[in-house]
Amino acid sequence: MSIGALLACGAQQEVEISATSQALTKFDCQGSLCNCKDPGNDTYCNNDAITIPDSTYVVYDYSGGSRYVLAYVELRHSNHCKTNWSKVTFPNGPASTKVWLATTSGSKISCTKYPSSGYVTVVNAHGDMYFGVTRACAYVPTSYGSVNACTADYDSNKNY
Repeated sequence: MSIGALLACGAQQEVEISATSQALTKFDCQGSLCNCKDPGNDTYCNNDAITIPDSTYVVYDYSGGSRYVLAYVELRHSNHCKTNWSKVTFPNGPASTKVWLATTSGSKISCTKYPSSGYVTVVNAHGDMYFGVTRACAYVPTSYGSVNACTADYDSNKNY
């Protein structure tokens, strides 16, 4: 075998090792080990995130007799991490909000709230993750008062 062939094999082997170690650190938790952690930089669970099909709760408002979308409340899910988290988006600009996950009985899972107290004015926000059957909720101010908008319940242990 030539020296060039040996070097090419060595380089290929280094790339494979590098790709393997990167795959091992891509996700840092799974299931209940992800509870109360950020799906982004803390865990990378957002790398395979989806909005659970048919889970989006749309909040409408009215202006000048016309109805328009004020906010989307979504239940986000990672198949790899087996966790859910809430997300709210205001397509027409920033609004004062907070997001959280709730149990099937409607109780807030306090460690999933964002912000942890008060409200934040943003275009979109997400809460921390939780393993189990949950629903996504968000506080949404409207012209007719504020609402706590929640999705239906979904099991984080399922693949979607």
